Amino acid sequence: MKNDANGYRDFIIKRVQYFRNEAKLSARELSQRMGLSPSYVSKFEMGELNIPADNLLDAIKICGVTPEQFFCERFREYPKEKDFLEAFRNLTEENQELIFKVMESMK
Repeated sequence: MKNDANGYRDFIIKRVQYFRNEAKLSARELSQRMGLSPSYVSKFEMGELNIPADNLLDAIKICGVTPEQFFCERFREYPKEKDFLEAFRNLTEENQELIFKVMESMK
């Protein structure tokens, strides 16, 4: 279980770094926008401290992404997949079934 937690922690650290860089924010600037000490994000990214959920959610929001996108396995494709799912949800049940059949035939 400890190894799983470390893997998830590394995942979160890498995602914070990625989206912080995408938002063109330094670790110091993100820390300050979060209302925390200037070295907070750097210490988190170096594994020196844990980040509480509310601080993580603040960081995610400041970086301009949603929690769904942050945690999405294929986060680079998230906008396209989100649009697809929204369009799919707006189809009639009959048309959704047709889409499933087409997808099954493509396997």
